[in-house]
Amino acid sequence: MVANGRKENQRCGDQKCYCPTTNQCFDRSLRCTGSKVCVDSSGKEAKCFESSTPGMYKYFKKKAPLPSSGSSSERKRSVSLSPSHWFVEYRGFVYEFGLSYGTHELDVNDPNYKYGPGGEKVLSEELVGSSSCTRDQVNSFVKRWRDANPKYNLLSNNCQHFVKQLLKELGRNCSNRGRREVDDTESLKAPSECLSSSSIRWKFHSMFVSLILPAVLLNIN
Repeated sequence: MVANGRKENQRCGDQKCYCPTTNQCFDRSLRCTGSKVCVDSSGKEAKCFESSTPGMYKYFKKKAPLPSSGSSSERKRSVSLSPSHWFVEYRGFVYEFGLSYGTHELDVNDPNYKYGPGGEKVLSEELVGSSSCTRDQVNSFVKRWRDANPKYNLLSNNCQHFVKQLLKELGRNCSNRGRREVDDTESLKAPSECLSSSSIRWKFHSMFVSLILPAVLLNIN
């Protein structure tokens, strides 16, 4: 699933997934569901990371260098504020949010997978937990999140805000979705704890005054 931006060049497109053991494309709805349309040498579904509890799959928070998060001009402005690009891997797909492409759902088995061998470097990965969310539920959540947060903003609506909200949704197994839908527009808006540009300017101004003013008064006296 891609919204508002360029598409990654995935061999099977954005509606199908690639199987490296058979070199075939399958419908994405079959990926990591127990259907075993694509298994590895051990007989397990390739790169699905199913937990010991049936129907539960592990999900990961990952970080990559800033080039993944947007345009070169945006990266230059963000280098001191956002040291890395965050994304989530779950049930064979990666979910991410960036300036130039909106939201992405990337097949981790695809030969052109952007974080695969020869691709962009993954700086770190963290196993966060296990979830029973289906792919449809995740994509539904991503759409609702984008509806509530349509425009990328370096300070107040970036990849890290997206990842934090998606991890929360996976952590509650996408439960009570119908009850929460009416509250999604407000509850999914990126939190306001990040400083706005005006707040940052005021903070630097306050720091400058607190450091310089005493020295000026000392010289006067």
